[in-house]
Amino acid sequence: MTDTNTPDKPRRQKSTGSQRLLPSGRYEVRETRGGKTLSRTGASVTEARGRLRDAWRDVDRGARNLGSATFGPYATAWLETATASVKPYTAHGYDAAVRIHLIPAFGDAKLTAITHSDVVRWLVRMGRTHRANSLRVYRSVLAMICEAAVRDGLIVANPARGAPIPRAAKAAKAAHRLTTDEARRLLVAAQSHPFCGLWTLAAASGMRHAELLGLRWEDVDFAAARIHVRVQLQRIGGRYVLSPPKSERGTRTIAMTALVRDALLAHRAAQERERVAAGTFWDGSLGLCFTTSFGTPVNQSYGREQLRLLCAKADVPLVGPHALRHYVATALADEGVPMHDAMALLGHSSPVMTSRYTHAGEAGGVKAAAVLESALAPAPPRPKTGRYRRERQR
Repeated sequence: MTDTNTPDKPRRQKSTGSQRLLPSGRYEVRETRGGKTLSRTGASVTEARGRLRDAWRDVDRGARNLGSATFGPYATAWLETATASVKPYTAHGYDAAVRIHLIPAFGDAKLTAITHSDVVRWLVRMGRTHRANSLRVYRSVLAMICEAAVRDGLIVANPARGAPIPRAAKAAKAAHRLTTDEARRLLVAAQSHPFCGLWTLAAASGMRHAELLGLRWEDVDFAAARIHVRVQLQRIGGRYVLSPPKSERGTRTIAMTALVRDALLAHRAAQERERVAAGTFWDGSLGLCFTTSFGTPVNQSYGREQLRLLCAKADVPLVGPHALRHYVATALADEGVPMHDAMALLGHSSPVMTSRYTHAGEAGGVKAAAVLESALAPAPPRPKTGRYRRERQR
């Protein structure tokens, strides 16, 4: 006899579904159960069906909160927690991406209404006016926000995951690669420039522009012939701050060659004369090596402008400060300096490189610096020939 008090096992609701190939090349699988429709995309039909199966499982478990949360307020709240664990400059980038690009595009939309296709279409529109590298940053921030919403149970899947960068996005112009002869001509033209020491150090060490502008006299050890890279100068929210280098390997010690030592000593003497001339208007609270005539930090855009003026003076193609870092890496490779020694000088932390090459100590940086000093040394004068030689022989 059957127990009529035992509840019947719930039956699975009847479902209908479809699948299609999207213009982006991805597959979309759509299914309706009990009046509710879900769709998921994937690189293949199997992947899309797997995502859809996971979505229905979450719905059955009640993991998703189908409320009215919108993207704008959620992204703003996410910023408060996300920016607390990153460097100030990174936090500033997150804030700009959310405030300038993401909220205007998705701010009023419900989190549950933002689809993968919406993100793809947005990236295509942005690609008409923005460079591919910028789009990658915006997509990364959007993906982090959506991933947080997944963990909070507000959405089932991350709509920004796997969204491709459009091929039509503006590509960055290829920068001119300086040759050793061009680098020499730049240093010769910089002899009368107030920042001769800065450009000499840049060409002889490959330091990043922000590291150069953030270099303090307390980090320059003339007695030991060492330069300690500990901070970089950044402008955040209209004010200058000293923050740690770009990566852990960015904190490093660089050998000071005779070329760099002479340039820095001359620059320090010139800066002292500026300090005396400025009197009470001098503000050297940060103790920076390279400053304005009043001891305040130098804006990076001003440094780029001054380098372009030097390029014109030296009859060298216009380049930015980062071109000097590229020159150093290329010069070291051309001279056969081992990769791990070059990394010690440049403070590079590429995951690919760190997995292939062992960590180099300070000795590797010394060898690399010596090679650069030899390369940048003025070329010896050509011997006089022809009529002059015949006259000398008479």
